[in-house]
Amino acid sequence: YFAHQHPEYDFFWNWEMDVRYIGHWYHLFSQVSSWAAQQPRKGLWERNGRFYVPSEHGSWEDFRQMVRVQTEHGTSQKSNMYGKMGQDAGGSKHNPLDDAGRRPAAPIWGPLPPTGEGDSTADPDNDPTPPTTYDKDQYTWGVGEEADFITFNPLFDPHTTNWILAEDVTGYNTSSHHYPPRRTAIITASRLSRRLLQTMHRETSMKRHTMFSEMWPGSIALHHGYKAVYAPHPVYIDRAWPTAYLTAIFNNGLNGAAGGSRTSVFSDERQHNFRGTTWYYDAGFAPNLWKRWLGKRVDNDGGEQAEQAGEGRMCLPGVLVHPVKGVELVFEHQVGEG
Repeated sequence: YFAHQHPEYDFFWNWEMDVRYIGHWYHLFSQVSSWAAQQPRKGLWERNGRFYVPSEHGSWEDFRQMVRVQTEHGTSQKSNMYGKMGQDAGGSKHNPLDDAGRRPAAPIWGPLPPTGEGDSTADPDNDPTPPTTYDKDQYTWGVGEEADFITFNPLFDPHTTNWILAEDVTGYNTSSHHYPPRRTAIITASRLSRRLLQTMHRETSMKRHTMFSEMWPGSIALHHGYKAVYAPHPVYIDRAWPTAYLTAIFNNGLNGAAGGSRTSVFSDERQHNFRGTTWYYDAGFAPNLWKRWLGKRVDNDGGEQAEQAGEGRMCLPGVLVHPVKGVELVFEHQVGEG
């Protein structure tokens, strides 16, 4: 509605009220937007579906090549150096769910519309098409193109996961459990383009299509070939996890992705791994870190006396935290003042 009433804007930040940022908002938004615009489309959906852990994946270029190998060759071969990153975090014990999740997959290149009988998308003739084939592209298509959708969690494939809302779709042919291609980003904090919002509106008004809120914009971007980007950002954890184990937990789906398999960290029985982080819908560490940064005492740690006895107020780099609810501001005052 806001986008319809304000045609002077091309992009819109959808921000949840319980998100906080330790840093400068303009710097965050401008840098994320600029970085997303520079991402090439080749392999983009596959990179979008994975957590980036620098200490394990190396540089962004190393990560990009790793994702390409995992996608094009799968992770089932023992000679594949990336295979262990896609293994179940339970160790060497064979998991029957692993085999199907380690075979090569066709990379996404252009629109990926639903294929159910009778299904179609709104205005498909206006969808962007690749200027060349996937193999011939030299990571040039999409560079300098503003992203239609920017998220702060991976755009994972909910297919075959045990995420409770994976099948929350309306208006599509779902007979024989055939569902349209979908992508989900937990937490709706994101940037959406006018083009994406208008297409979502037409899909609902003309085709009677809709999905759960965290699945709808990513899936429409997928169906219409729009540019969607997951922007990695610093996420902190309340314990010292070995990063190799952490990577195996969070990228435990199809071919080392975060989704696409029952072993996904987004399956309901595995989402507890996010509780100790600073960014998830029910992350417990997020409000604690925010309160400590404000100078409050949390679980017998921190507070004014601890700050005076130590090195003062906690100093943190830029970090997004969610959820933060019901926190009163700390303010300085003289004795006897209200």
